[in-house]
Amino acid sequence: MLGHKMWITSLCWEPYHKNSECQYLVSASKDCDLRIWDTIRSQTVRILSGHTKSVTCVKWGGNGLIYSASQDRTIKVWRAEDGILCRTLEGHAHWVNTLALNVDYVLRTGPFHFGTEQNKTETRVEYAKKCYESVGEEILVSGSDDFTLYLWRPEKEKNSLQD
Repeated sequence: MLGHKMWITSLCWEPYHKNSECQYLVSASKDCDLRIWDTIRSQTVRILSGHTKSVTCVKWGGNGLIYSASQDRTIKVWRAEDGILCRTLEGHAHWVNTLALNVDYVLRTGPFHFGTEQNKTETRVEYAKKCYESVGEEILVSGSDDFTLYLWRPEKEKNSLQD
């Protein structure tokens, strides 16, 4: 799949409970853009533009939001379904290099529970959604070259939890 003008820095799949076909993927690049890809059709579905420097990390949350970190010292929160920029999170004094969600583990393992037999896709999707919802509110943590970690509630607030 071709589209970015510079090298790719980060990739993340859409959560299983949002699309059990695992059809969509988001990529981040040094070209300052994110791209949502349809991996079945091998084409770009949407380009998310707004960062002014290289995008260093991307996460696809279980609530349908995409989080991107950049060397422009910001984190942007995007609505995946239509590519709308919801908010920009600011606070780091230097590049934002990495992101993690408190729900990362649940998003990766949600449809796979080895204690029960789940042959039907609908059952796996239902189980994955139930696991995600049991965690509660999504919290994002960002790490920067300024030696700081910030915690955020990106669905609700622009300020970090430390503010």
